[in-house]
Amino acid sequence: MKIDFTKIEWDCIADEELQFYYKEAVDANEAVLKGIDNTNNKVFQFLAISSGILAVLTGLCLSVWGEKGKDAIANTLFGSCIGFVVIIVILLIAVWPRKTFPGRALPEYLFSSDAYKKKMRNHYADGIASYHKYILLNYKVQELRNNLLVAGILWFMLVPVIVFILRFFVF
Repeated sequence: MKIDFTKIEWDCIADEELQFYYKEAVDANEAVLKGIDNTNNKVFQFLAISSGILAVLTGLCLSVWGEKGKDAIANTLFGSCIGFVVIIVILLIAVWPRKTFPGRALPEYLFSSDAYKKKMRNHYADGIASYHKYILLNYKVQELRNNLLVAGILWFMLVPVIVFILRFFVF
């Protein structure tokens, strides 16, 4: 949900409430960043498994390729290898570096301008608005990575079915 923070009357909010809202915004952003980390961990584990399976399938495919009477096996293994390459590409796209926003104020920002002269109330108000933006952007990154992870898992389950069907109709 998009909020117009310029229309909020910040002076009507008590300092304690403003501090509470700021802390909640920080915690919400941290929760989204932890979600991104958890997704990344799952993707990396699944990537490791898929890479190992691809290596085994490639070795088997190369060992039976060109042998008489084993064309169907070689073609099936080749189809499986292609499927696992697709899985690995999907997973690599999922963890491709995308900018996330931790939202911490850097000393350069605070001391290179007159930001350190502002009242704490203004820092809290600016921080709440910034964190809202960061939460929305980080949530989009998390949602994309989760969707790509699900696509990789679905493709992982569909590769054997597709290869099995192709085995009877194509190979």
